[in-house]
Amino acid sequence: MIDETELTRCPDVDLIVVDRYQTRIAFQVDDWNATTLLACISEDPRDWFELEGIWPRYQIGPSAEDLASLNFIDLNFTVALGKLSEKRAWMTIDLTKKRICIGKSNDPIERDGNYAFGDDSGFGPEFQIPMHLPPWWELHCHVELSMVLQTRDSELKVRKPNREILWGPELSKDLARRMFSCFVEDETLRELLAQLASDFSTLEPSGASDDETVRRLNEMRNQVVSRTIAVHRDWLMTPRSDLGGRMPRECLHGGVDWIDHVIDGHKSRVSGGDELAPLPLSIANDPEVPMGRSEVCLYFDLCRELIESGWLYLSLHSGHARSSNMRDADEFVKYLADVKKSWLCMPYEGGDSPASIIESERHRMPRVIEVGHGVIDCDCPICEMMSAGDFGPTFTGIDGHHLELDEEFAFSLHETREEWEQKQCEFAQMSMEIEQNQIAERRSGGEEDDEFHSVWKNSYVSQDAIPGDSGGHIGISFLLADMIGSLKNLGAQQDIDDLNSAFRTYRNAGQFELVIATKDFQQVLENVAQHHSELVSRSADLQHRLDELERKA
Repeated sequence: MIDETELTRCPDVDLIVVDRYQTRIAFQVDDWNATTLLACISEDPRDWFELEGIWPRYQIGPSAEDLASLNFIDLNFTVALGKLSEKRAWMTIDLTKKRICIGKSNDPIERDGNYAFGDDSGFGPEFQIPMHLPPWWELHCHVELSMVLQTRDSELKVRKPNREILWGPELSKDLARRMFSCFVEDETLRELLAQLASDFSTLEPSGASDDETVRRLNEMRNQVVSRTIAVHRDWLMTPRSDLGGRMPRECLHGGVDWIDHVIDGHKSRVSGGDELAPLPLSIANDPEVPMGRSEVCLYFDLCRELIESGWLYLSLHSGHARSSNMRDADEFVKYLADVKKSWLCMPYEGGDSPASIIESERHRMPRVIEVGHGVIDCDCPICEMMSAGDFGPTFTGIDGHHLELDEEFAFSLHETREEWEQKQCEFAQMSMEIEQNQIAERRSGGEEDDEFHSVWKNSYVSQDAIPGDSGGHIGISFLLADMIGSLKNLGAQQDIDDLNSAFRTYRNAGQFELVIATKDFQQVLENVAQHHSELVSRSADLQHRLDELERKA
């Protein structure tokens, strides 16, 4: 039930919206609709028409059905501004200057946050709306009306991604030129590629071996990888005239965190079963909108794919390449362009294609794993529950950790070198602390035999109910995954299969089947304990938890 007093907790607001075409004003807009309008700015609209298209993405609960319902009227800017008063709550949104000004009578607004409406039912307020302003928008709270007439505090500067350069023909041309030159001038590289050409999977680093042949192969592999990194780094870090003197790396950054926040903000709505309204095509198809995390990560992967494919091409065409024939160089560029075209359409890690992933992110839509798909580990009960939809919608994304593995600032998701160096120091400090703790633990003989020490090695699940998990299945799945991890190390596949089968039957049991399903599950746990003495305590704890759940059912 909505608490109607919520509407009067904050004053009604007089609103002005300015775009390049017109000034519009609405009077006495209630707090929730004013907040909904502010939330729409998260998508960086450029004019009133885009703002109208964005409204359905944020309309929820008591929000008006559409922007027209707020009764805005067209007025001359000076006349509209004259209608505002310091004695009333007011707000101006300038879509051209990317600037929000809020009067002294209003509650303060944060750039990033979730705004709530309605009673807290124990699972959060009845309605929540996310707001994440783009980094180039200015927000001025508790200011006087004169602030509206002042210029921005900083120059309006949106980092352009220059996709036509970074994703276009210039990428293939630049990489081909760098690789071609390296191949012609570096005799060691030619010898390495000739030896590795028969099995290019060896380009991926792996651990060393005592076997002399494998050791030498690893050394060659790592030398080629170092040249791959150099070519990739030089492409990203070299200023270009067609980018106005900027480096390609600079074009990748400027919007990653903002787009992350916007997409994450929409996940709660999708989780609640609501259909998310599409982003206006004028925004989604705008080539000058900054790249998000997925696009930046996929760009890294594409560059590596092109370079590794390029080494293979050069090794197989070494005679032509060493002649430096311009026609052969053009063929090389064409080959890389074809690789890029094919790669964009191929499944990425067994899922959607890179082109599809990028398009979804450009539309700022959370990517949901369809029920029955996306099982990461067929032996993991948590993955099986996720695949079955037992946790509700399961979202997928690309976190970008692999961009940090080369320990090179050029590839990092950190926008500035200062941020990257600070994070490197934090990682080094963390690694040192972990190592010191491990040394101290070894010296003390390991963990103390404490009667209160948990029997679980990698999991902790409270005996208290998890919200939304009335059957206790989520808690059981995490503990069962702990046991299965140990069984995997023991090679006990039959026990793993038996546990997963019993848990599946238990989860799907109806009210009258639950007693039998519980006993069967407990019997399988008992069998595992008999087969593996190191799992006795965990088996006993799980059986006890099943008894508790049965009594509460």
